Amino acid sequence: MGVADLLTGLLPRPTLDEHACSRRMGSGCSVCVDACPQQALQILSSGGRDDHAPMVDPLLCVGCGLCEAQCPVQAISGVGSAAALIVDAARGKEMLRLRCEAARTSGAKLGTDRRGAAGLDVGCLASLHPETVAAAAGALQDGGAIELMRSDCARCPMGAGEAVAAMVAEAGACLAGAGRIHVGVVAEVDEPAEVAQRPSAKMSRRSLFRSASGRKAHEDAVSTAASSRGGRSPRELVLASLSHPGLPRPGVDEGCTGCRACVNICPKDALSFTDADDIFNLTVDPAACVGCGECARVCPEGIVAPHGRLPDAEVVLLTSVQLPRCTTCNMSLSPGESGRCASCSSRVSLVSDVWAEYGL
Repeated sequence: MGVADLLTGLLPRPTLDEHACSRRMGSGCSVCVDACPQQALQILSSGGRDDHAPMVDPLLCVGCGLCEAQCPVQAISGVGSAAALIVDAARGKEMLRLRCEAARTSGAKLGTDRRGAAGLDVGCLASLHPETVAAAAGALQDGGAIELMRSDCARCPMGAGEAVAAMVAEAGACLAGAGRIHVGVVAEVDEPAEVAQRPSAKMSRRSLFRSASGRKAHEDAVSTAASSRGGRSPRELVLASLSHPGLPRPGVDEGCTGCRACVNICPKDALSFTDADDIFNLTVDPAACVGCGECARVCPEGIVAPHGRLPDAEVVLLTSVQLPRCTTCNMSLSPGESGRCASCSSRVSLVSDVWAEYGL
């Protein structure tokens, strides 16, 4: 076995669901590629096309989980910190501290000796899904707090300061209705010397092997937590932890034609429609919606837009449209049709051609 084979088996590697990836639907999304600090994800052209999921270089991937946390359609799994592990650590506690790798190497203490406190190391804070943080906050005692211990993100080789800030804001929005639970970032430590002296924007091989060597213990803990909680996703955990979680939801302005483009493109089947008595009803299930924005991208009328996170987990009616009928056969018209349906228009055109052929 060569060194490359050995490293491939030792190091973590994300799993990409090609069917869930929105690139196959022409989105052109590159969020995971842009987020990867190691450039381990690449979009390669095949047969002149690049509308497929990115490829992973296992020798470059360090399992940080930034790609998984930031994928807008949740098509990536297998890296980062397990949601169930974090939520279980917070359950019933007064405080949960999550410490990034740079804070750990600088010697910052988790303070788990304090009564009612728990702490975990999570690599990079940007690898945390906002719904994981919100679910953990919901599992704390009333009035409990989550503290995210970070170093100077601007100088960290992971370069994920903006992603951390966005994650915290999103987690706060998800905590709608949980006023006594707070999520905040505390910068308690200076930049570690070994990190500050590295000019590279990537993790060092030392960090890479340290992450790999500690992965077995981490995976054992993850497995135990996943078994006890059924391996639930961040969305499932947040629904179980919060009574009124803020969940993403699109909105629809006036002008919907009932074309169903948004329903057909939705990667999570969160949008659905009913057609009864010439009324087209478009609904969304917030518990399934991931806020990817694909519905807004394909709407031909440009009237669908993300509405952020709202505290409602029940199915919501977005719009109702009165569908017109064909003036000839009285059947409901499809989007883009007016007056006669396509079938009747074709028959009228055929009859006209016949009459013209015989000069009648």
